[in-house]
Amino acid sequence: MKNVSLVDIFSKRGSMMEIARLCGVTPQAVGRWKRVPRWHVKKIGDALSIPYEAIRPDLFEPSPSSKKGKECP
Repeated sequence: MKNVSLVDIFSKRGSMMEIARLCGVTPQAVGRWKRVPRWHVKKIGDALSIPYEAIRPDLFEPSPSSKKGKECP
């Protein structure tokens, strides 16, 4: 599974402003992200149909039976 970068997320959604609106934060806050904060992974993944483990592979491991992956303990 390919890891999804912030640039990929922005290009799929349209803009930093759209991601900010989706997450309930300012575009300036999104601009400071080095990676998607764990508390926003599910919102972004669900809205863009991106598997969680592609957004943050350090938090989610691939699940063969689930498209979304399962949370790491």
